[in-house]
Amino acid sequence: MSDLSTPCRPSALSRRTALKGCAAAAVTGTFLQPEPILAQPPAYRPTAFRASDAPKIDSVTVYHGNQNPDDPDSWRLNIVCVEADGVRGWGEAATTYYKPAAGIPPMLQTLARRVLLGANPLKNVVLWREMVDLIDGSYHGGAAGFGAISAFDAALWDLKGKLLDQPVHVLLGGAMRRQLRTYANGWCYNLTEPRQYARAARKVVDDGFNAMKFDPFRYDEGGFQEHPMRGGSTTSRWIRLALDRVAAVREEVGPDVDIILEAHAKFSPHLGIEIGRQAAKYDLLFFEEPIESFDPEVMRRVADQQPIPLAAGEQIVRFDDLRPFVDKQAFALAQPDIGVVGGITASQRMAQYCVTRGIGYQSHNSALGLNTAAAVQLSCTLPNFVIQEVFPYRPSDWYELLENAYELRIKEGYIPVSDESGLGVAVNENWLEERLTRQRIR
Repeated sequence: MSDLSTPCRPSALSRRTALKGCAAAAVTGTFLQPEPILAQPPAYRPTAFRASDAPKIDSVTVYHGNQNPDDPDSWRLNIVCVEADGVRGWGEAATTYYKPAAGIPPMLQTLARRVLLGANPLKNVVLWREMVDLIDGSYHGGAAGFGAISAFDAALWDLKGKLLDQPVHVLLGGAMRRQLRTYANGWCYNLTEPRQYARAARKVVDDGFNAMKFDPFRYDEGGFQEHPMRGGSTTSRWIRLALDRVAAVREEVGPDVDIILEAHAKFSPHLGIEIGRQAAKYDLLFFEEPIESFDPEVMRRVADQQPIPLAAGEQIVRFDDLRPFVDKQAFALAQPDIGVVGGITASQRMAQYCVTRGIGYQSHNSALGLNTAAAVQLSCTLPNFVIQEVFPYRPSDWYELLENAYELRIKEGYIPVSDESGLGVAVNENWLEERLTRQRIR
């Protein structure tokens, strides 16, 4: 067994060969790792509640608004606090983009009044079911509805952990790992020349990461964003420039650093296949979202006709939307967003279903630190966890939402799993008060 103080390094086998063992590895819990990193459980801290004195949720606070109050185009944040017996649990909706995010506050208010107030927070999965029935019972809840559920679900797990003085991962069944391998995202904005990408990638490696993700198709030669119409085609020049950037990064970081190719679902199937074929020579870990995640048959065709394992799922909102992709083996890595699909409770169901089909799992993670904390608590319990997305290069004030953000704890590319109660983080309420609108619901 590996020394828990030493990061587990990738195998010398090619990534494509390693991924062919997904099915067996997912069952044994050693997915994409040469040895399992087993956890020592935290000390048992018993807390008992009689039925007569069970805690009750007595208030809910909703914080919402733009991440930058002076920029109306900045991300819209929706953060919740659920309180019982003077203890607070926190959660975040990761639906941060424009109109869908703007629709979340009314849903949070409805869920608070109709489901949460007066309820026993220890029955959090029952409350999750009631929220899903309310939001999704008659109509598809969409990213706004399930984003609202995600925020409250994380807050309820956080609250339950604090009331019982246990980390959430213990309540989920126990951590299988004491640390999670990560990949760095968000390290190469506003770059144009391949050599600029290479220099930026070198910094990522120098900072201790052994895996990274980037979208080389985002900018043209002049630095202008060039997102083509989804499902459309583009020029050979543009593809050549993008692949030159990939080649420069691979040459700079060498063969032992994993690279994930991000496409933001911008290609048609035939173009995704062609790009995958051309990019395969750079030994990529995954090809993420080459096409939209709407048709599992089409996604499977792209997977079969080019050699890079696919990662997809961030556009998926409900378990029933994920299931056909898993059944069709349409991708090698499922990555629904824990802050969009219904929170920790929904993500655990999705990950467990992927185990039965030999598919790896990670929680897509592009929101703030509460989303990262929820992902860490879940991911360390999963036998088919592969790697965790993080954004370590954002402006420093983004991390000030939390007094102890997981992004700031990363060492040599690994996040240590916390045994602090709840989600293992502390919220800086001054940060919220300075930026967002507060509404308290009793």
